[in-house]
Amino acid sequence: MKPLLVNAARPVLEAWHELSADMQVEQAEIELGLSFETEGNVFIARGTAGANMVVKLTLKPKA
Repeated sequence: MKPLLVNAARPVLEAWHELSADMQVEQAEIELGLSFETEGNVFIARGTAGANMVVKLTLKPKA
């Protein structure tokens, strides 16, 4: 689970560093949703997985 979270957060952190050059990030919220589904019998199996991420940033100009 840790590698998944680190890989998901890396682009957010890169954007944070770029934005913080001109803006002050007051607040950040990251929502990560995961889903897994499997079905099958002895001979045939099927599985699906999904993920979504919502990032909310509150910014203000640097003084």
